[in-house]
Order: sequence, then C-alpha cells, then structure tokens
Amino acid sequence: MRAPNGGLKSLPVPISTPGYDAAPYLTATLCITADPETGVRNMGTYRAQLKATDRLGVRMAARIGAPAAICTGRTYRKLKKPMPIAIVVGCARRW
Repeated sequence: MRAPNGGLKSLPVPISTPGYDAAPYLTATLCITADPETGVRNMGTYRAQLKATDRLGVRMAARIGAPAAICTGRTYRKLKKPMPIAIVVGCARRW
C-alpha cells in the first residue's frame, strides 16, 4: 500500500538508538532467502530500515559463520535479478 501512512508505516517501528539511527528500524526480524541455483534456504536476523511505506533496506553483512545470505545476494546480483525475501516480524522462537 502506498498511502502516506499505510503499508509499513502502519507498523509501530521504533527508533532504537535516538540520535544515531537514520530512520526507524525493524530490529527483530527473521529474514528468509533462498539460493537461486540450489534452492537452499537461509534464515537470519537482520535489521530492516524503513525507507518508504512499501520498501525496507536490509543490510546483510558477511561475517564468520553466517555468510549464506550474502552469497545468495551476490548470486542474484550476478544474475541481474532482484532477490526475493520474506521478512517475518514477531515470530515465536523455539529452543
């Protein structure tokens, strides 16, 4: 929804660190991606910046032990295709 106060804007997205964040961020998201060549799925927790009522910016930084989403993103970039992603907000976690 592209209404000025609709879509993502209707969610209670906080500014976690006032004075430091450039915009509101969803901070407890579960981001799900899949490799376009193998179909292998990756799930990770990444901050998602609210950029517009219909757009989020997600920075998936590569680090030791968690490079899968970055590799998936690079593969999509080589294929010149947008990377589909599912972002789950408020999911329950089971131990």
